[in-house]
Amino acid sequence: MWFVLTSLPAAEFLCCGMDRFSEYRRSFEECLREAKKAPYELDRARWLKLAQQFMALLPTEATSAEAAFTADEEAKSTGQIDSASSH
Repeated sequence: MWFVLTSLPAAEFLCCGMDRFSEYRRSFEECLREAKKAPYELDRARWLKLAQQFMALLPTEATSAEAAFTADEEAKSTGQIDSASSH
């Protein structure tokens, strides 16, 4: 099974009230379980690569609460320039 990671809105990753980082972590752990069950080395490598991609989406422990908030706000941004700074 192959998944393609794309830049979808955060709402696309909400499941059962979990935030998107919880969903990424769940997907990461699921990929590891599938890799352990994979009968062929090529399949195992693909599952591990996918797990690695999900892991890259997770914030590091060193990420401060402020940095996490800023990253989340930027991810939800419309891409417009802050109107307060242009007046």
